[in-house]
Amino acid sequence: MDTVTTTPQSITASQNTGAKAGTETKSGDGTKISSDFEMFLKLLTTQMTNQDPLNPMKAEEFATQLATFSSVEQQVQTNQLLADMAKQASQAEFTGMTQWIGKEVEAVMPAQFTGSPITVSPPTGGLGEIQQLVVRDPAGTEVFRQTLNGSETAVNWNGQTHSGQTATAGAYSFTVEGFQSGELIAAEGASVYAPVSEVRMSATGPILSFGEDLEIPADAVTAVRQRPGT
Repeated sequence: MDTVTTTPQSITASQNTGAKAGTETKSGDGTKISSDFEMFLKLLTTQMTNQDPLNPMKAEEFATQLATFSSVEQQVQTNQLLADMAKQASQAEFTGMTQWIGKEVEAVMPAQFTGSPITVSPPTGGLGEIQQLVVRDPAGTEVFRQTLNGSETAVNWNGQTHSGQTATAGAYSFTVEGFQSGELIAAEGASVYAPVSEVRMSATGPILSFGEDLEIPADAVTAVRQRPGT
């Protein structure tokens, strides 16, 4: 009668293949583990049934293979538990941020100019002996520049442009440039407040929307406040 010899290495390889597939699947891990265990028992039974009678499998080898499968099974369950915990934490974070809807948040981002002055907060820290606030339109073109004294915590831009005319409505960005001995040595974004209109979840985390196709990741926010007058 022909004999079939299944080596311990082949069983271990089968376990590793099953474990890898289990960790890559977010759902149905319990079913996958059960299926892998049944396959493990079938292979082990086949190995014991068809082993060489003159060289039977030792008890130590059986114990090692069983322990190996148990270790892989526990690792798969641990990975799934960690994934579930991360998902719950992310969901809790998202739920908390929905309370920001209707409030104003501060971040380095463009601001919608609709005719009313926009309050800009320059970055703190020395950026050189001369600092200038630069305003750019939606196309990235500079429309206004103002020299700062270096100590302002807030600057109002009323829509003035280099031409003396009032800027058209749109999303404008703000940067503070620092100069030393006439040379540009640094440039940092200035922050503004804007009301949150929507919070949604993405693959990288919560995203805040301000309308007009303006969105930022939630972790870019540096402050939250009630809207004036509410």
